Amino acid sequence: MRHVLLFLFSLLAFPLAMLSATERYAVTIDMGRASLTGVMVMRQEADDVVGSMINEFGVSAIDFMYDGARDKVRLCHVVPFMDKWYIRRVLRRDLRFCLYILYNKVYGRRHSYAVKQDGDAVSITNARYGITYAFAPLNTEETNAIER
Repeated sequence: MRHVLLFLFSLLAFPLAMLSATERYAVTIDMGRASLTGVMVMRQEADDVVGSMINEFGVSAIDFMYDGARDKVRLCHVVPFMDKWYIRRVLRRDLRFCLYILYNKVYGRRHSYAVKQDGDAVSITNARYGITYAFAPLNTEETNAIER
């Protein structure tokens, strides 16, 4: 939890210094009957990734940490309506696969995901549960102009 809070504080305190190390995506999680949209902010340090998904209202929906040495995703915070053990389990697995795709790593296991790339945008579908994750990188040039 401490790592996520430090990460979020550093985004507020030092936004220009961290632009090169921070990746920002517009993200949509579509679950058929419901969807969740917002901005995913991730920072990679060596093999570890710390990230947060913030919805349109500015509420943190998902905070996570990926430990590259152990190949595990730890969900630090999940919005209350999704904070169920069976949803957290699927989210952990799906986020781990999404990180493999977003960071161009080879996923060496069998999986039931369909990956579709359209330029820089990536759409990942969990065929088993019918959940689609869509990632589109945010333009950093526009972000630089806004932050100045």
